[in-house]
Amino acid sequence: MSKLDILAATKLLSLEQLGQYQIILLFLLNLQSGVMIISGPFVHHFYRSNEQTQTESNRKLRLIGLPLVLVGLGAVQVVLQVIYGISFKWSNLFPQIIICVMPYLYIKWIYKLNEVHQEHSLLWISLIGVSVLALLFWFLSLQQTIDINRFLWVLAVHQSFMLGAYYLGYTLKLKRV
Repeated sequence: MSKLDILAATKLLSLEQLGQYQIILLFLLNLQSGVMIISGPFVHHFYRSNEQTQTESNRKLRLIGLPLVLVGLGAVQVVLQVIYGISFKWSNLFPQIIICVMPYLYIKWIYKLNEVHQEHSLLWISLIGVSVLALLFWFLSLQQTIDINRFLWVLAVHQSFMLGAYYLGYTLKLKRV
């Protein structure tokens, strides 16, 4: 995700929806950052580890990620309802899960690309990802009904795309290295 979604939200949502979207989005970004909070201190160890240890570390991160996200989203929904007065909508929950879980799945490929000095590949993947996000928001702008749920779905589709893009970048680059 990028500032692009806030720009699109500013243009496409009502002021009330924009405020709610920004609050929801900041909570989702904090839940996403859990992957770095958990894995960040061990990155240098990850790069020095053998393949089996790296695979095991990634497996543990994925196993921790989903329960952490689910508990976190439950807490977020309570905070949104009680403190901010933003009502819970079941239709928003599934895209929120997708948005928050994807980094736990693709972080391993980012680390592996960094390990073999493919930072430029990560840059290209990110640039393509932002372009896809812009295209998704353009399609969204053509819809007659635009609400927070549709914005969340755009972000969920984008995060799913990024999962595939990082995997593809990882498999293509490591076969050449």
